[in-house]
Amino acid sequence: MKAAKIVVYVLIVILFIGLVSGLVLFLDNGQSNYYLAYGNRQISRKATDIELPKNAYSMFKVKSVLSSKNSVSFDDYEVNIYLDKDNVPDIGYTVDGIKYGLHGEIDFSQAFTVNKQDDYFMLYIPANYSLPQILQACYPDKTIVVDEYIPLWKKDCFQIVVTFLSENKTIAVSFH
Repeated sequence: MKAAKIVVYVLIVILFIGLVSGLVLFLDNGQSNYYLAYGNRQISRKATDIELPKNAYSMFKVKSVLSSKNSVSFDDYEVNIYLDKDNVPDIGYTVDGIKYGLHGEIDFSQAFTVNKQDDYFMLYIPANYSLPQILQACYPDKTIVVDEYIPLWKKDCFQIVVTFLSENKTIAVSFH
């Protein structure tokens, strides 16, 4: 009788440990507690071929699946703009005579206007933007020379990368 109780307790403990382990593996298996909403789209990892309006703001809502209000705080996330290296060749350019390649880790956020609020951010894309203009915004007061012309509006040349600091997870939105 006493042995049967011990066996039952051991089985209960093993079952509990198994349930907790399964839950931890499920939650840490690339699942994110955050997502973006742009228009009617919900973006939880990556979105491509998004055409954003030029000379206008585009609003992205930042939401949490764990919150009843889907509310996110200003300090919970960061927004950066990077080159979508899958769609743009590594074109060379010079800054004050020093040669660089586009595939370096350049944050292009200062070339666009990003207004970040608690539960949304807005991105402004100028009407006529070109690679030299974007690079000039990243390197103010410098002389920029680009080796090759790229039509930035024909394919996804840039990515909005939203990083959620508590999870160290990102959502990428490639746009043109």
